[in-house]
Amino acid sequence: DGRISIFVRGTNSALYEKRQLASNGDWGDWVSLGGELTSDPVVGRNSNGQLEILARGTNSALYEKRQGGPIGGWTEWAFLDGVITSYLGLGQNTDGRLEVFGRGTDHALYHIWQTAPSGSWSGWFSLEGELTSNPAVGRYQDGRLAAFVRGTNGAVFENRQQWAAGPWTGWISLGGWIGNNPAVGQFADGRLAIFVQGTNNAPYLKWQVAPNGAWTDWVFLGGVRSSFAASGKAVGGIEAPAADTPVPADEPEMPETPMDTGEQPDVAE
Repeated sequence: DGRISIFVRGTNSALYEKRQLASNGDWGDWVSLGGELTSDPVVGRNSNGQLEILARGTNSALYEKRQGGPIGGWTEWAFLDGVITSYLGLGQNTDGRLEVFGRGTDHALYHIWQTAPSGSWSGWFSLEGELTSNPAVGRYQDGRLAAFVRGTNGAVFENRQQWAAGPWTGWISLGGWIGNNPAVGQFADGRLAIFVQGTNNAPYLKWQVAPNGAWTDWVFLGGVRSSFAASGKAVGGIEAPAADTPVPADEPEMPETPMDTGEQPDVAE
């Protein structure tokens, strides 16, 4: 019905919601949705219009809570198994199925997905790798999901679907040497962009030169940051610089990883 809801983790670790009383209207009070979260929540919208909230519990497993209808009440928290050691990444396939990503105890990336739009969930499956960050998830213009992480060598790595809702390519290095979690946004024309903080605390950006295409080099964004984040549509409607935009000589270059082999390290034994 067009109303916006805000979801946060409270000081008692429960989930709280604040929603508009009417579309574009005033806001209601904070309402507890219960639970005991050890991560920030991620929120998606099912193909039937229901909102779906996913979070990590005190036992490090994944839990979900969903609306009973497009504007209805909430279900109880449901256990989705797993042992997660990171915050969550969330994507949505072109057929409407939600897909969740998290780091396992072996530092590999794992994912779990709805087996049908708005339906039940699969088990957890490994995408391998060895992560040192939370995963960030974006979707190519052609519908392929892509996960972005920091590897053990500090570089950014990407693993993407071979086609929409299809199998995964494996890990590819995008270079750099970053000091924080990557964040992903998308330009109005469908190109993805990756935002990171370098080990020199400077913010950098890398974007696709064309929708579904190759990536630029890292470009300095100015300033020094102690943290960095971007939402999935943080750059929607903003025109990206041309791929050959020069970096002025007095702007710091992205630090180079000391062991950028171009391959993601194997999963720890």
